[in-house]
Amino acid sequence: MAIVWFVSLIATKDNRMTKFWTAAAAIAALGGAGYLALTSGAFNPTEAQNLAKYRTADSKFIDMDGVRIHYYDQGQGPAILLIHGSSESLRTWDGVAAALTAHYRVVRFDVPDNGLSAADPKRRYTVEDDGVRISALMDMLGIERFAIGGSSWGGTIAYNYAINNPDRVAALVLISIPGLRPVNAYFSAYRGLSKFDLWMNNYYMPPSQVETSIRSVTANPSFLDPALIRQYQDMINQRGRPGEWRARLAQLIPAEADARAQVDLAKVTAPTLIAWGRNNPAYGPGCADDLETVLVKAPTVKKVIYDNVGHKVEREAPERLGKDMEAFMAGVSFNPPS
Repeated sequence: MAIVWFVSLIATKDNRMTKFWTAAAAIAALGGAGYLALTSGAFNPTEAQNLAKYRTADSKFIDMDGVRIHYYDQGQGPAILLIHGSSESLRTWDGVAAALTAHYRVVRFDVPDNGLSAADPKRRYTVEDDGVRISALMDMLGIERFAIGGSSWGGTIAYNYAINNPDRVAALVLISIPGLRPVNAYFSAYRGLSKFDLWMNNYYMPPSQVETSIRSVTANPSFLDPALIRQYQDMINQRGRPGEWRARLAQLIPAEADARAQVDLAKVTAPTLIAWGRNNPAYGPGCADDLETVLVKAPTVKKVIYDNVGHKVEREAPERLGKDMEAFMAGVSFNPPS
């Protein structure tokens, strides 16, 4: 009987070990499949899918030195070029453009590897690179002199262009630009993320994290309907884009650094409108005061602060911003400098 009991015990133990290793192998296989799916972009919309879903009747495209650029060209009159911020698209200016196109020609484009513009295969993402693209686009459209406005890092691109091309820039509009004071709460949605989450963001950002990130810099989220949230999710997670975004960010950060921003902004010679949200959690209204002080060579500086508005002024208060831009531009000369 003792021998039978011992053989039975061994068999039971072997059965448990078999089940353990079978389960371990299944978990490893699932983990490997998940890893391959994540890193290969299986969860990400493709470029073609986003193009099919989000291009509109106003969408135009141009090949610019091997990079497909998506742009809008609407309205008639003096020209205004608008540049979006990080993880945004030219659609961020829809409301502002609607307020301006009755009297102005409004041009806007998706900065490479944002919106419906393609990534640059040579990874030319500095503000100087974007300045070359701006000149090429406006030359193609036959526009010699224009106003230029930008929000967040789009503002960094805009003021660098104004510094390097003073004869082409009639006026400058700066919204929520970085580099004036240390960030208060920007990217707060990323704080506390695990190392796994941060690693995963190189390939894919979960939809809930995308929405949380947008809301973290917004004081008036009424513009965030489900369709727009989904658009953000699709654009940010386009296959290959999360990793490419980090390459662009690494090239832009030097232009946003405190010391460089302070020095460069003092070189601006264009009339400048400062538009800021009083409830901007990234850069408070004190940054707008700093900007007003730094613009020592600008012949005219007007500052407008919007209550109950956060970082995305062009999204959160488009009608008010459009009216203030139109009023400011009324005093600007678009004629070539003599």
